Amino acid sequence: MFIRLGNPPAPVPAPFDQVICDYLNARPNLTTATNPGSQRLFPCRRAGQPLLPTTIRLRLQRLGIPNLNSRSHALREMLLQAPPSVVAAMIGYAPARAEAIAA
Repeated sequence: MFIRLGNPPAPVPAPFDQVICDYLNARPNLTTATNPGSQRLFPCRRAGQPLLPTTIRLRLQRLGIPNLNSRSHALREMLLQAPPSVVAAMIGYAPARAEAIAA
């Protein structure tokens, strides 16, 4: 199984592939008239649109799953392995912001 979070699609290893398959079979937001055939992992209420990152973050917080610290840690780890300008281009950050975080 592959998941596309950008290009190219990334492979999903076992056992996580089964977790994603189970989720896909029971996704919310597919009962609206605009989304019955959506192939998005996190469909929005509007046709063809994904959930906003803020919506996902708030849902994770309500479930007790902190995600901002993990994201910050992952970003710092990437900045240790590649120049800030390269990391910024990969994840959509402004180069100046990535450089400030790296500093």
